[in-house]
Amino acid sequence: MTSATNTLGISGTKPAPAGAARFFLTALDQGLLSVLMLSVNLALIHWGTKAEYALFAIVMSAILLSQSIQNAAICVPLMVLGRLWEPREFPGFEAHLRRMNLAGATISAAACAGLALASTGGNHSLNLGLAGAAGLAVAGVWLREYRRTTQLREDQLGALAASDAVVAALVLSALWFLIRRGTSLSAIGVLAALGSANLLVSIRGALPERHAPAASQQVLKDWWAQIRMSTAWSAVSWLQATSYPILAAAAAGTQAAADVAAARLFLSPGLLLLTAWGRLGILGAAEAIHAGGLGRWRRFVSDQTVRVGLGSVGYIVIVVIAVFLGVGRILGDEYRNTALIWCWLLVGLLTTIRGVPTVSLQGAAAFGPLMRWGIVSAVGSCTAVLAFGKVWGAAGCVLGVAAGELINGVAFFTVVRRLRAPASSSAT
Repeated sequence: MTSATNTLGISGTKPAPAGAARFFLTALDQGLLSVLMLSVNLALIHWGTKAEYALFAIVMSAILLSQSIQNAAICVPLMVLGRLWEPREFPGFEAHLRRMNLAGATISAAACAGLALASTGGNHSLNLGLAGAAGLAVAGVWLREYRRTTQLREDQLGALAASDAVVAALVLSALWFLIRRGTSLSAIGVLAALGSANLLVSIRGALPERHAPAASQQVLKDWWAQIRMSTAWSAVSWLQATSYPILAAAAAGTQAAADVAAARLFLSPGLLLLTAWGRLGILGAAEAIHAGGLGRWRRFVSDQTVRVGLGSVGYIVIVVIAVFLGVGRILGDEYRNTALIWCWLLVGLLTTIRGVPTVSLQGAAAFGPLMRWGIVSAVGSCTAVLAFGKVWGAAGCVLGVAAGELINGVAFFTVVRRLRAPASSSAT
């Protein structure tokens, strides 16, 4: 199928290098998304009720689950597997992923709408409104994320940033209109604004083409071999990293879910920058293996751990200074809980450092170790969130997330040190 295969079974053309310019543009785009989501959350905090914000956080947690599955089954294969075959094989593969993305968006929208129905009380109109807004938001996220991935893969970074700027402008304009009407914001209105904006900007570039070529059986076999591992790993990752509003609500009530989600806003910009690095880091890890085998790949992990760790420490220092200067007041008295902010910063440090081996193992297609150790750490994290939350409330829930990240980090760095070519090849 391809002319060259490396020691881990990864073959094909050399990926484009993740240079400083590409990282800057990608980070700029992620920063724009960070500002958008921060604005959306703050708007709902200030112009909505705490119950509405808790409901929004719980529904968004479910949306993030669907997005993590999309990332594993659609976006990562498009970025990584698409570079492993001869150019003539890619159009059929991309057309297949478009069809699968639309199917996944439809199924996920229905599932999140069902969760929204179950999350509300007996108000029939509220149930239907929230279900419709949740389904719209999920569909919009899936189509937008697919379009973003194709733009990133094709190095259309200017177009990527411009289209995300349009999304941000549409969402903020819709929220401004709702606030100007003099009514309090609701989870329904915010979710509907997010979904509509994403759909309007992305629907043309993400829908399947009518006369697209078919993917070869070998390509589909490679794709299925990857997603069997990576999709399960993404679900495990969601359990550990983004299921906290649902777990906090179960352990300490919906008010705790709102407090935990609000305090995490101080961590969100740093995590979105980590996401920007991760998108390019997958390609960098794949390139390191292709060019120099396991030795160069491990040096890549070591170098990036130092860089990402220093960046994380710098971000934490900035947030601590900002909180002491009074920035925490932007959440209002109802949500002010400095202890939760410190707990989330601990989670952020552990998450960013743990992210390096996670992304590097994805670039190496070592999904077997990712899933096995991910299951262990996810079970430990969920158990800790529920147990600590019962004892220490919202702060205990966040400390439970930190415990899971610590377990994950230790496990994945151990896998990096011990990884051998036959094991990774079998995982592929």
